[in-house]
Amino acid sequence: MSLFNDYETVVLDWLFGNSAVTRPASFTLGVSSTEPADNGSNIQEPSTGDYARVSITNNTTNFPNAPVGGPKASGADFVFPVATSPGWGAEVGWWVLWDGTTPVMWGELSPHKTIAAGDILRIPLGAMLITAD
Repeated sequence: MSLFNDYETVVLDWLFGNSAVTRPASFTLGVSSTEPADNGSNIQEPSTGDYARVSITNNTTNFPNAPVGGPKASGADFVFPVATSPGWGAEVGWWVLWDGTTPVMWGELSPHKTIAAGDILRIPLGAMLITAD
């Protein structure tokens, strides 16, 4: 998992006293067929098969507290809509969490997946591991 550069600045501002920084109430989750770059570029979301990002409420159900010294893991299954014909096209290998139009962080899907018509992509509980190091 990596924070995009813009969000690294938000975290630093929050950590060091910028009281104007507020936590997002929700995120959207998308996928990419290319590995994102830290500057927020190189994100290639599917453009076919009725692909849509998934809305996720930012709460302790979806993102439970991390164990001491361990990663924060997703606390729910995140399920994308059924892919319609012809599917999503290219293999997807990375998840991307968005705050509106701003990419927040990304991580790798394991294994990478090709989504055909009728398939449902599910990122299972605990599969998104979030660390800060």
